[in-house]
Amino acid sequence: MNSSGRTFDAQGNFYAGFLELDNEFPLIGLSATDVVPPSSLLQNTTIAVVATNAKLTKAQATKVAQMADDGLARAIKPSHGVGDGDTIFVMATGTDTRDATNLVNTIGSTAADTLSRAVVHAILAATVGDCRVKSYCEQFPNNCAK
Repeated sequence: MNSSGRTFDAQGNFYAGFLELDNEFPLIGLSATDVVPPSSLLQNTTIAVVATNAKLTKAQATKVAQMADDGLARAIKPSHGVGDGDTIFVMATGTDTRDATNLVNTIGSTAADTLSRAVVHAILAATVGDCRVKSYCEQFPNNCAK
């Protein structure tokens, strides 16, 4: 994750938290004393790959990518800003040879939800590394399960 937008609010609540399935985000209760410093980053890019076994045409793959891109907008605010190069790539193996015409909406919608959840997982797994920005778990250590 390298977005210029925020993925959580000042209290540490993930924007895509409402999509959580079966307590998949190992969070502990939030503390009112946790404060998020403002971001000074100006240009960032979030890239994702959506893979399906469906046999998609180029137009269908483009539509799935457009729909999946909504997953970023649900999880990152603001998303698709002037300094962002957010991009979604779609790969279709075609091993499921059924006509995908009536499956594109389901694939795209599922991809959007899954991508939103993947953003939260990425934020929870992130470490500082060479970056000068604190990770979510460094900013909210009491919220992250050990």
